[in-house]
Amino acid sequence: MDAKIEQRMQTRHDFLSTIEYVLTPPSDDEIHKGVIINIASEGLGVYILDKLDTGQKIIIKNGLPPGYDHATVCWIRQEKTYFCRAGLKILKSHAS
Repeated sequence: MDAKIEQRMQTRHDFLSTIEYVLTPPSDDEIHKGVIINIASEGLGVYILDKLDTGQKIIIKNGLPPGYDHATVCWIRQEKTYFCRAGLKILKSHAS
């Protein structure tokens, strides 16, 4: 059995928190929900109900320390029938 090779530059730490986020650019005013499962200085691992696209930008409205509010989807995969797991990259410089 092949071991999965770790490709991250930063160590991820367990971090359990619910979040609310919106899409950017907004397709509507809908607030989406998810659960953060881990955090690093430049990214997050999350479970979400919505199928997003790689490269999709989101604005996280709550549940995170300052500076973690804008992110882009790096990868996403269907985990179960009702939710997806995604890797988000934090965008450090963004327009307010």
